[in-house]
Amino acid sequence: YISGKGVPKNYSLAMKWIRRAADKGLPEAEFWLGMHYDSGEGVPENNSLAVKWYRRAAEKGYANAQNNLGVQYLYGEGVPRDYAKMISWYRKAALQGNAAGQINLGASYMNGQGVPRDLVLGPAWSILAAAQAYPDAIYNIAQRPIYWVPLKLAEADRIAGIAKALKEKIRAQEELERELD
Repeated sequence: YISGKGVPKNYSLAMKWIRRAADKGLPEAEFWLGMHYDSGEGVPENNSLAVKWYRRAAEKGYANAQNNLGVQYLYGEGVPRDYAKMISWYRKAALQGNAAGQINLGASYMNGQGVPRDLVLGPAWSILAAAQAYPDAIYNIAQRPIYWVPLKLAEADRIAGIAKALKEKIRAQEELERELD
C-alpha cells in the first residue's frame, strides 16, 4: 500500500497494517512505524512516537532502529540531546554491520562528538561502511581526502583488528540465526 505495487497507494491502510504488526512486536514493523512518525508520512509527524517505536525495535536488536534512535539523540528529537546514548545506539548498530550506524559512529569519532576525537577510528568505521557501497560513506571519503593519507603501521593494525572483530561478531550472529532457523 505504501508503494502502490499491485494495489492503489493508500498510506492510511498501510499504516493500519504496519501498526497491527508493530503492536504484535514485529521489530521491522516497529522500525517502519517509527520511520513514518519521524517523517510524518501517512501519520502526523511525532518525534516522541518515533522514538517509542524505534526504541522497541532497537531493544530487540534491530540495527536500523538502533541507528535511527542514535540520530534522535543526536538532534534531540523526541528525547533530550544525549551524545552518550547516541554513541551507544550507533555502536550497537555498527557492530551488527549496519552501514548507517558505521558511518554515523565514524563521523562521531572524526568530530569528537560523544567520544574523544579519533582520526583512526573515524575513518576506519567509514571504510567499513564504504565497503558495503554505502553512498554517504563513499561521499565522506571523497570529500575528506586528508583523513585517507596512508596511516602508520600501528594505526593500520588497529583498523585491521576492528575489522576482524566486527567480521567475527557478524559471523557469530549469522551462525546463531542459522541455528534458530
